[in-house]
Amino acid sequence: MRKNSKLKYDKILHTTIALFNEQGINISGVDLISARSGVAKMTLYKYFESKNGLIKAYLEFISKQSIDKFNEICASRETQECINNFFTLAIEKSKLENNRACPLLCSALELGNEHPEFVKIVRDAYENIRHSIDMKLYDFQHPSADATSKLIMSLYQGAVVSSYINKTSEPLELAKQQALAFLK
Repeated sequence: MRKNSKLKYDKILHTTIALFNEQGINISGVDLISARSGVAKMTLYKYFESKNGLIKAYLEFISKQSIDKFNEICASRETQECINNFFTLAIEKSKLENNRACPLLCSALELGNEHPEFVKIVRDAYENIRHSIDMKLYDFQHPSADATSKLIMSLYQGAVVSSYINKTSEPLELAKQQALAFLK
């Protein structure tokens, strides 16, 4: 991709990310994305064949971002500190981003099961994070690493959904306490 093309692609993608995170996927249409990014609709369609192309690019971007952020906050840290940081980040995001503690999971809720290719992107990202938690627990010789990592992810996902629906970060606070209690 040429430099100018890359700039336009990135501008459209970052506008899409901002709008989907701010308003949700279903509300943010191609016309709004085109207008906000300052590119013609035809230009947008040159890079993304449809709104589904935008959704796929968005999910892939935030999946990678979520995995990278998790690995960053857990690098060289004890398991409890890693899990504490994981939930603390979600709590902070929830307070700053209209209770969308995890845009990836909130997007999956919004999209439903109508697009299995999108569900797979979200599922793969969460499985990657769960596997990283699993490895952290194994490294510190936790007696039931696999079951505990699944439990922590279930707590996290349930708390994100509850925070999103109830417009409060309290479920994330409670889930964080529970997850840390499981590690003692």
